[in-house]
Amino acid sequence: TRDKINRNIRFGIISNDIANHSASPYLYALVSELLKLGHSVNIYTSGLIDNLSPKSLDKNSLNIATEAISLYRMDMNECRELIAGKKHDVIIDTEGFTNNSWNMKLLNRRLAPFQLSWLGYPGTTGSSNIDFVITDKYYSPQSTDFFTEKILELPSASCAGRYPIKNSPEPGKCPSIERGFITFG
Repeated sequence: TRDKINRNIRFGIISNDIANHSASPYLYALVSELLKLGHSVNIYTSGLIDNLSPKSLDKNSLNIATEAISLYRMDMNECRELIAGKKHDVIIDTEGFTNNSWNMKLLNRRLAPFQLSWLGYPGTTGSSNIDFVITDKYYSPQSTDFFTEKILELPSASCAGRYPIKNSPEPGKCPSIERGFITFG
């Protein structure tokens, strides 16, 4: 509980949705709030980060994390060893069974005392190694009978986002307002 926590928490987030992806604003919102509270946040991706160094990049590369680490071309055991070596208190997975279930395969070993699922996969993972599913009143399942995880329901929207892209242009006018109709495709 909050009363018992008297130190900063070390978070690890495993996600391939960190740059130029529709989920990146949600990740940025979560990470920026955790950093404001004084916690550390490492982000891991199985892809290259901004097509730069495949091993590790500092927080200036993404402007959102304590450390951003690419697991590109590392085998599963190397990835697990690297992440477990960081001694995170909490690991958050954002993909579930998407991306060929890579994160689920990675997390089928306990890499942190608490492992959570959030954002990219709306149901139970069925894994005994995932402790909680982060959700909200809009996203929560009607029944948790078949969930292996406990439900961690946030009091407000669990998917509120902010854009992390530094020096990006402001959004333009909505074309449908100018044209008076919506175009698909």
